[in-house]
Amino acid sequence: FGCPASPNPKPPQTALGKCQNRTITADGSKAEWPKSAPQYKNSETGTKIWISNNAAQLGLLAEIKNPDMARQLTQGGLILSVQTREKDAKPFSIHLKGRTPFRSRGRAGDGPDKDAPKDHKPSAPPNTAQAKLPEPKPDIKLPDTLVVIYPFSSGPVTMSMEEARATGIALGLAEAGRHTLVFEAAISLDAIFFDVPHIAGTVID
Repeated sequence: FGCPASPNPKPPQTALGKCQNRTITADGSKAEWPKSAPQYKNSETGTKIWISNNAAQLGLLAEIKNPDMARQLTQGGLILSVQTREKDAKPFSIHLKGRTPFRSRGRAGDGPDKDAPKDHKPSAPPNTAQAKLPEPKPDIKLPDTLVVIYPFSSGPVTMSMEEARATGIALGLAEAGRHTLVFEAAISLDAIFFDVPHIAGTVID
């Protein structure tokens, strides 16, 4: 794991996946994952990551309990890459675009005092002068499309989430409590090796 886009990138960390017989459905739930310690943990960003695989798929579960990191994921998007170590092969990559920040649909002047003169200052309702509006929750809905780069493809491929699932790429994103996001990915090995010779014992990063 690494964060090459960080202003102060740290050396990548190695984490070994655990083999399990369960099939991951990537619905944003931790229920199908064994109750084991994460293979990667970063207290600074509030991130925990679990990795698993079986003979058919590679699974990844990320739990983010840092509001800034959660905002970065929902608004800035993410890239998940898998390197096959095949000669001259590009990493198999999934690019998810972020969503724009929440904006109120109301327009200036649409309130109860919209007909008042421009220099008129609306009066605050009784006992609400100090009230604070709750911060809007981030939009945790996955984007409608994603971009996939295959190891030997000539360029990126854009597909809908339904099309991605049909090819063996399933993603899930859900809110699991206050300022906590859960991202889940289940990727068929056949999808990763779509244009790469699938040889037993192939190492992937």
